[in-house]
Amino acid sequence: MIRLCFTDPPAANGEHREIGRHLSSGLRAMATMQTIPWFWCVLLVLWAAAPALAAEVQQTILPNGLRVLTKEIRTSPAVTVQVWYGVGSRDEAPGGTGLAHQLEHLMFKGTKARPVQFGRLFNALGADANAFTSFDQTAYYATAGSDKLEALLQLEADRMRGAVIDAPSLAGEKTVVLSELDGRQNNPRSVLNEMVLAKAFNRHPYRITPIGERKDVEAFTVDQVRDFYRRHYGPNNATLIVVGDFETARLLEKVRRHFGPIEPIAGFKPLVPPVEPPQSAEQRVELRRPGRVPALQVLYRTPAANDPDVPAIDVLDTILTNGRSGRLFKALVETGLATGAGGSQSTQRDPGWYSFSITPRQDPETVLKALDATLAEVRSQGVTAAELARAREQVRVSLLLGKDSIEAQANLLGSFQTTFGDYRKLDTYLQQIDRVTSKDIQRVLQKYFEPTNRTVGVFIPTDGAAAAPQGTPETTQVTSYASGQPVDFDAVSRYLPALGKSGPVREPRPVEATLPNGIRVQVLRNPSAPTVSVLGRFQAGSAFENPERAGIAGMVSALLDEGTRTRSADELAMLLEDQGIRLGFQARRENTLMQAAALAEDLDLLMALGADVVRNPVFPEKEFERVRAQYLTSLANTLDSPAGVAQRTFYSLLYPPAHPFHTQITEASLKAITRADLLDFHRRFYRPQDFILTVVGDVDPQRVIEQVRTHFGDWKVEGPAPELKAAPVTPALRREAVVLPGKREAQVILGGVGIARTDPDYYAVLVMNDILGGNTLSSRLGARVRDQLGLTYGVYSRYAPGELAGPFTIQMQTNPANVERAVAAVNEELASFRKDGPTGAELERARRSLIDRFPLALTDNAGVANLLLEEAIYGLGRDYPTRFVRSLEALKVEDIRRVANRLLQPEAFTTVVVSPNPAPVAKPAARGP
Repeated sequence: MIRLCFTDPPAANGEHREIGRHLSSGLRAMATMQTIPWFWCVLLVLWAAAPALAAEVQQTILPNGLRVLTKEIRTSPAVTVQVWYGVGSRDEAPGGTGLAHQLEHLMFKGTKARPVQFGRLFNALGADANAFTSFDQTAYYATAGSDKLEALLQLEADRMRGAVIDAPSLAGEKTVVLSELDGRQNNPRSVLNEMVLAKAFNRHPYRITPIGERKDVEAFTVDQVRDFYRRHYGPNNATLIVVGDFETARLLEKVRRHFGPIEPIAGFKPLVPPVEPPQSAEQRVELRRPGRVPALQVLYRTPAANDPDVPAIDVLDTILTNGRSGRLFKALVETGLATGAGGSQSTQRDPGWYSFSITPRQDPETVLKALDATLAEVRSQGVTAAELARAREQVRVSLLLGKDSIEAQANLLGSFQTTFGDYRKLDTYLQQIDRVTSKDIQRVLQKYFEPTNRTVGVFIPTDGAAAAPQGTPETTQVTSYASGQPVDFDAVSRYLPALGKSGPVREPRPVEATLPNGIRVQVLRNPSAPTVSVLGRFQAGSAFENPERAGIAGMVSALLDEGTRTRSADELAMLLEDQGIRLGFQARRENTLMQAAALAEDLDLLMALGADVVRNPVFPEKEFERVRAQYLTSLANTLDSPAGVAQRTFYSLLYPPAHPFHTQITEASLKAITRADLLDFHRRFYRPQDFILTVVGDVDPQRVIEQVRTHFGDWKVEGPAPELKAAPVTPALRREAVVLPGKREAQVILGGVGIARTDPDYYAVLVMNDILGGNTLSSRLGARVRDQLGLTYGVYSRYAPGELAGPFTIQMQTNPANVERAVAAVNEELASFRKDGPTGAELERARRSLIDRFPLALTDNAGVANLLLEEAIYGLGRDYPTRFVRSLEALKVEDIRRVANRLLQPEAFTTVVVSPNPAPVAKPAARGP
C-alpha cells in the first residue's frame, strides 16, 4: 500500500510526463503509476486553479483540532473523502523503520465497533478506496456516490482512534508486509534506489524508504505498534478533506457528529528528526546481481518544501525532462547514449532530493559525463524564453485537464497541507512559478546540482545464479496462523448504515455521424471544464501480427508521431508541447487506441496533427532504430520481472500456436522488423473504415464533426477488413516452473480461458470475479490467502473479455517456500465456490457494489469517452448503463454457481510459477468439482 511514486526513482522509459493524460483518474492513477514523483503529481493539478482554488476551499477546525477542508463540485453525484495524517517514515526512530506503513496495513483490519476487514465495508459501499504511506504523511482515501458520504465519514472516524491492534492481526499483516518488501527486492531499480537513499542520508529518516528495513519489521511488537498509533493518530494530527457533490453546511453537521467526540492526542509532540549535515564530496554505490538492463541513478540533495528555491527546481525539472523537447531527451536518448532518461523532484517537509534515473546503452561513466555536460550548458547559458513559456503552458494545461477529477483536487489539498504546512500556499507557490527566470535556474543548478552534492548509483547486471538480495535470507517460511475473527461475508451490512437504492445511472447520448469513408464519429458536449478528451480505435492490435514480426503493432503506434510527410518529429513535438496537447497511441491485443487531451480551444490543431500522424507517417530510419532499442530494453526488463515472465509463459502455454494470443515478442522478432514492414502494417490496419473517433468536452458537436470531415474526410485506404481468427483452446492441466535467479518473491499465475465481451454470461462473471478475487481486501481469495494465511501481499482474480475470449486468471506473489500452500489454498476456495456458489448476501453486496461503482467511471471526460467507445465497439447500445444495472439485478445465486463451474476448473488450469528457487515444483493432482 505504499505510494511508490514517493519512494522510487522516476521511470526511465522516455515517458516520464505521460501522467498528464491520466489525470482524469486522479488519485487512483497516482497510486498505480509507481514511478511518478509525488511533487509532479501535485504540480500537474495546480496552475489554472490559482488563485481561485484556495479561495473555493472552506476550512473548518473543530475544537479537538481536526482540520476540515471542503470543496463543493456538483458536476457528478460523487464524493471523495480523504484523511491525511501528519505522520510518515520521517517520524520513525532507529529500530522502528516501517512502523507507519505497518500501522497503515492494520488500519484495515477492523475496529472495536466494526470487527471486520474494512476493505469489505468499502466494497459494500461501491467505493474506490485505499491508502498510502510516504515519508511525511499517511493518507486514507475513498471515492463513492455522494449518497454514501455519511457512511464514509463514519468509517474514517471509527478507525481514527478505534482500531484493534492485537497479536493475530499484527502477525498476519507482518507477513503481508514482508511479502511486499520481498516483492520490491525483485526489482533492481527499487533496490538501487534504497541503496542510493541510504548513502545520501546518514542521519535523517529519509535514508530508509517507508516500507522499512526487514529486521525492524520482523521485530515489531503489539505494544510498539499500539504506542505509535496512540502517539500519532488523532484529530489534532489529521486533515479531513471532502470534495464533490454535497452541501457544506449539512456536511459539517455530519463531521461534527462523527469526529467531534474524538479526544485529541494528549501532549502531542511531533518527532524532530536529526539535521542532515551538508555533503562535501560525491558518493558512489554499486549494485551487482542477476539482471538484464543496467541502470544509472544520480541523486542531488535539494531544499525543503518551503524554501524559495523549490519553484525554480520544479521549472528546471520540466525543462530537462518534459517530452521530446526536454534537454535530457536531446542529450541522452536522441544521441543513443540511453534508451530512457527521466528525473523527479522529491520535495519533502525537510530537505529532500532530485533524482535522475537513466537506462544507459553505453558505459555509465560516459552517460554521466553527458548528463554533466547538459547541466553545465544550462548552468552557463541559461534557458530560452521559449523553454520557460512552454514549461508554464504545459503545467497550466495539465491542471485544466485534471480539474474535473475530485480525487486529484483533494489530493492536491492534502499534499500541500501535510508537506508545505498550509494548503493555501499553493496560490503563492504558483505566483512563484510564474516569476522563475533563467537566472534563477542557473542559480539553483550552481547551488545544488554539483558533483560534491550528489550520490551516484549504478546497477550492473550479472549472469547466472547469485546470492539472495543483500540483508535478506534465502527463504523465510511463513508461520501459519488463524485470524482472530472468522470470515463472515454476510456480516458486512450490519456494520454500515441503512443505504437506499442508488439513483438512475447516467446515459450519455452523443451526437453521431458516419463519414462517407466509413469513419464513425461520436461527440458529447460537457461544458464543466474548458477541456476535451479524444479517444479513437483502429483494428491494429498485436493479434494481427505475423508471429515472426511480433512487436510490430506496438512499434508502429510508437512511431506514428516520429515524423510525417509534412512535419519532422521535432516540429510535431513543438506544436504539441507548446500548447500542452497530449497525443499518444497504445497498441493492445485486439486494437490500437488513439488517446488525446487538450484545451477545447486547441481541438482543431489537435485534429490536424492527429490526422497527419495517422495518415502520413514515414517511420524515419533513425527514429525507427531508436524505438527498436527502447523496445529491446523493455523486453529485457520484462524478462527480468517475475510478473512479466509469468504472464508471457502463461499465454504461450494456455493458447495454442495458431491462436493470436499465443505469440510473444522476442528479441529475434523485434530485430526482424524492417521499415517496409512498418509501412505495410500501417497500410493494412490503419483504415478509415475501422476508425471510431470519440470526442467529449466543452465543444460544439456539429463543429467537431466538421473538423473531423476537414482533416480526415478525404482519407481512403483500399483492402479487405481485418479479421480476428482464433484457433480453439483445448482445456488441459498444464504447469510450468521458471527459475529467475536473484529474486526474492515467487510470482504465480493460474487460470484458463475466460469469455468474450459479448458473452451472455458477462454480467454473471463480473459478479463472480468481484466476490472471488476482484479486490484483495474484500474478496474470498484475499480473506483466505492474505488475511488468514498471510501468504501474500496481494492475490487477485482477473478476466479479460474482448472480441475474443481472453483468459481468466488468478495471480499472486508469495515466498518461494510457500508456493504450494498458496496454490492449494486457492484451489480449495475454488472448489468451495463451485460447489456452493455465493451466499445471497454476498451476491447482493457484490452487485450493489458494482452498480454503485459504475457511475464513478463517468465523472470525467476520459471516462465518458471510454464508455462511448466500448458501446460502439461491442454494439452495446446507448442504453447500456441502464441495461447494466438491470442485468446485475436479475442475477440469482444459481447463475453465479453455473458460471463458476464453467470457468473455475483447476483440473484443467494452466499454472505458471516463476521463482528464484531452482527446485522443481510437483504437479498437483487433478481436482474434481
